[in-house]
Amino acid sequence: MANAGLRSAKNAAGDWSTERCDCRRVLDLIHRGKAYPIPVRRPNLKLRDALPEHLKTLFVTGYHLGMRLVELRKLQWEQIDLAAGEIRLLRSQTKGKRARTVPIYGDMKEWFDLQLANRNERWPDVPWVFNWLNRPIGAHLKGWKKACKAVGLPGLHFHDLRRSAVRTMERAGIARRVAMEITGHRTEAIYRRYDIVDATDLSQAGSKLAEYLKRQAEALKKGKAAEGIPPEKKE
Repeated sequence: MANAGLRSAKNAAGDWSTERCDCRRVLDLIHRGKAYPIPVRRPNLKLRDALPEHLKTLFVTGYHLGMRLVELRKLQWEQIDLAAGEIRLLRSQTKGKRARTVPIYGDMKEWFDLQLANRNERWPDVPWVFNWLNRPIGAHLKGWKKACKAVGLPGLHFHDLRRSAVRTMERAGIARRVAMEITGHRTEAIYRRYDIVDATDLSQAGSKLAEYLKRQAEALKKGKAAEGIPPEKKE
């Protein structure tokens, strides 16, 4: 029975047949007694397009940065510097009660521009970046489950985007301490007290990530397998 449970957990935790299973996730699956939803494997444009308008920019931000939903729900426009390409989180907004700055990269700026234009036209006095009918977006993302089911990703949670973001950063070669600063993970706490992340590190991280996703998109357009992603099987 134990071996069967281990095999089940390993199958659930494996990313693709060409990738190694995440052993830490296997242990967590066994401990919790259930499998997590399958993380988004690539920039899933179908899911983004299937989402209602008020969730599209939220999805793009979550996928690129791996930020927690609770942090994004509290985000206000005064914290976003599109010119500098930065989002500045306040201490009171983060789970670890520690202020941090994260980069805006790739197509994030384009989506923030659209979000801002929509806000200025419809709700000019609303301070929150992600809102629903003049209020901060709630924990229940209306339309999320329906969109996920429509594109073949039933059971996907917004929190799964954190895994996608971490995976992208690891493959893009972002230093782990910088990636942890972006996502807000706070393991290796003692080490982190002395390993300071400065603005240059964050800027370089954004540039590296944008270049990585650009190469990935170009490879997919040419019908080739992108880095770390097996080619899709044709019917």
